[in-house]
Amino acid sequence: MSDSAWLNGDNEALSLADRGLAYGDGFYTTMRLNDGVIEAWSLHQRRLLDAALMMGMATRLTFAEWFQPHKQFIESKALALQQGVIKVMVTRGHGGRGYAPPMQAQLQCIVSHHQVPQHYNHWREQGVALRVHAMTLSRHTMLAGVKHLNRIEQVMLKHNHNGAGDDYVVCDDSGKLVCGSAANLFFAKGRRLVTPALGRSGIAGITRLQIMQAMVAQGYQVIATELSVTDINAFDGAIMCNALMGVVAINSIDQVRFDSHSLQRTMEHALNKRKDDLCLND
Repeated sequence: MSDSAWLNGDNEALSLADRGLAYGDGFYTTMRLNDGVIEAWSLHQRRLLDAALMMGMATRLTFAEWFQPHKQFIESKALALQQGVIKVMVTRGHGGRGYAPPMQAQLQCIVSHHQVPQHYNHWREQGVALRVHAMTLSRHTMLAGVKHLNRIEQVMLKHNHNGAGDDYVVCDDSGKLVCGSAANLFFAKGRRLVTPALGRSGIAGITRLQIMQAMVAQGYQVIATELSVTDINAFDGAIMCNALMGVVAINSIDQVRFDSHSLQRTMEHALNKRKDDLCLND
């Protein structure tokens, strides 16, 4: 299955003057496609809307009107493609030279289809061994949590990863844990579940949100707070997650060992139960 991409529902080319290309002036979301259904589609749409509002690209009303035909296109492609990954990128469009954005954005929508990374299945079955990356993320309170197109830090982290372990976790420049290379983190002790706070760095993932809601419904105490690398010694289990890999057990971070597979099963059960409950209430 080869990758495909469409600009504004067609095969037209992106302008070389597009601000998404020139400045990373845009945002995106990446979604799992199963049997023609986009998982957590309503939450991904909300992510796009929230980013558009935060970046001043549209109002709630103008974004909804602009996105409606793109929503229909994405859903039709999902039905046709059935399986894989759908990525939606939105840029501010053409704006001339210079950082200052145009008064009125000419939003562009890029939709692409890809295969799910093959190693994710192995990770879900076996768990992962992670290392703490030597590089750190900068703190950007204005953009923290937003899945914007400026990903040069993540590119440099990958470029400078020495290949040790299956993947890595990364801290911000104050030494607080943020995330994996492309995943959110959870740590558990009994029925207490902790995830790194993302008020200064990182992306607030859709699966992270779903897990927090699902585990609260199962009676867990769920806390988002700052964690240092030394803090993880106090936990028994650890998980990393995103919309494509799902829930993956962390077997170790550097020399710290975890017993995470029962936690992984508990989270998967909680997520499935929440999905079933939402379907019953629709």
